[in-house]
Amino acid sequence: MSMKRGILCLTLMAFFALPALAAAEVHGVYVAPKFLVGIQDSGQLHRTNISKEGVDQYSQVVFGGALALGYNFGPKFGFPIRTEVEYALRSNSSHDWDGWGGGNHWDTRHTTNISTLFFNAYFDIDTKTPLTPYIGGGLGTSFTYTGMKGEVDGVTVLDRNRHDTTFAWNAGGGLAYAFTENVAADVGYRFIGTGCRETKFTAGGERVKIASVPYINEFYAGLRLTF
Repeated sequence: MSMKRGILCLTLMAFFALPALAAAEVHGVYVAPKFLVGIQDSGQLHRTNISKEGVDQYSQVVFGGALALGYNFGPKFGFPIRTEVEYALRSNSSHDWDGWGGGNHWDTRHTTNISTLFFNAYFDIDTKTPLTPYIGGGLGTSFTYTGMKGEVDGVTVLDRNRHDTTFAWNAGGGLAYAFTENVAADVGYRFIGTGCRETKFTAGGERVKIASVPYINEFYAGLRLTF
């Protein structure tokens, strides 16, 4: 619910800011709320002391919202460069595996949630029209929650979770359409790579480790409000 309220607040802020921005002088500072939809992949799962059968790599659609504060060097300096700091929240990605072993029925659920903090830089390609394609990327940090829950014959035998902060990066491009000097719509795509994270626990007297490197193919749409 908190993520949904955050996205709603960003949308309302952008809506009420539009009339004032339409007549404002452009200096280069901008705010950019974004709606995100992506395909989050668990990456290849590396397992130690656990059967490789049934627990496999998976992907799932996730949704989210982001807010960026940036500066466009074009209006004041004539450089087609933008830089920004962006924070993004996303929904959970989870997957269930189940099967039979030793006459028992087992069920396992793996859940991840990834939020990111990026410093991004973009190169705008001037077309002398309201349409401006761009390319760019960013470096930053991913904040990842990982949960693992397992049951055997309906009895919980595993319930572990952890939080990891790792290096992250992104690269992609997009297209902006300028309604005025101050207001532009923005759509784009980016690939997000994150660092490795591990879940460790003891099962049947064995020390078990499951490691993965999640990544996201992400599309976004939003507004860029320049002051």
